[in-house]
Amino acid sequence: MYEYLIKEDILRKNKIRMRNKKHQEIRDKAAKVLSLSTLVAVIMIFIFTIMYI
Repeated sequence: MYEYLIKEDILRKNKIRMRNKKHQEIRDKAAKVLSLSTLVAVIMIFIFTIMYI
C-alpha cells in the first residue's frame, strides 16, 4: 500500500515538473517573439521619423 502511494506521488511530481517545463518553453518563445516585435517597431518608428524629417 505504501509503495503504491509513493509511486503515485513520484508520478504526480513528474507530471507537474513536465507541465512546468512546457510552460517555461512557451514563456521563453513568447518573450523572444515579444522582444523581436518590439525591435521591429522601434526600427519602423526610426525609419518613419527619418522620412518625415
